[in-house]
Amino acid sequence: SDVCSSDLILEPGQRTYHGLKKPNEAAHDADLYRLYHKVSDEIESQGGRVVGVRLDYELKDELYSRIARASKSRQQTQHAIREEMAKSLHLKVVDGKIPIPDLRIEYVNENDCQLQRRDLELATDHYRPRGLSEKARAGFQVYARAEDTNRLRSVRDREELMTTILRM
Repeated sequence: SDVCSSDLILEPGQRTYHGLKKPNEAAHDADLYRLYHKVSDEIESQGGRVVGVRLDYELKDELYSRIARASKSRQQTQHAIREEMAKSLHLKVVDGKIPIPDLRIEYVNENDCQLQRRDLELATDHYRPRGLSEKARAGFQVYARAEDTNRLRSVRDREELMTTILRM
């Protein structure tokens, strides 16, 4: 469907949720909600319009479903299938894995009907250098709570990662 001509509040196919999917992740989910508002406000202040939001488990579900279907119907290697399926969802394969962002915001810019995406990762103090490295190399914008940014920046610097850790 043409995302530019729609006057709907929610785009077709946009999932909505209520309640908690994983109660032990409520604080993280609340931080993701704040992160969504921060980034969507940035997008809108630059003339964009948010048209969709995809959460990590939605992307994982779609990715792994596609990989399973492709594996049954094609005579390709698993590596080739993973590359193709990652690309179809605008993701990258990093060290043989397909990192999934915590949150993807889909938007269009003013006078431009091409769908844009921002893949966001909310890094916590539990992040290991390797995990942070994979997310950075996948091209995600990495954010952290104010109390976690200094430790994560030291990990970034020690690992010589080319990413910016933004404050939530």
